[in-house]
Amino acid sequence: MQPDPQERQFWGQVEQSPDPVALQHQSQAGTIVRPVQTEQHVVPLAVPKFKHMSRVASTGLFLTGFLIYFVAFYFEVLDGDGKIMAGGELMCCLFFNTALVFEIIFYLKMLEHNDTYQTGKTWTIVNIVVVGTVTMAGMFSLVLLLSGASF
Repeated sequence: MQPDPQERQFWGQVEQSPDPVALQHQSQAGTIVRPVQTEQHVVPLAVPKFKHMSRVASTGLFLTGFLIYFVAFYFEVLDGDGKIMAGGELMCCLFFNTALVFEIIFYLKMLEHNDTYQTGKTWTIVNIVVVGTVTMAGMFSLVLLLSGASF
């Protein structure tokens, strides 16, 4: 008496299934047999790159803020009474804060874009939080500058 091969199989061992059977479709006109196509063709679509005018505005404002600061520093070196530099710091801080607000707008629009195309939005949220924190620190600096402090 031979033991059943099912009983000799170890627990957890995968039993091999029989070869897959192709589904066939017969036409009514004759004996033409065609296999059914079960493959799915996936065509990757490129997500359009996100562009928004708020990034251009923030870049322009940052560059203008730097230019104002360096021009004020140059005139401060020439004149030396401190009023020009204080005004330059105030204007630079104002331009930087405005640029950071435009950056927040940029990242909010990017978040909408990422929701639309179902791409990752973790870094967009992180950027919104970081830029928002820096903007709040900049507003605090602006208040200090308006009260007469100098950096």
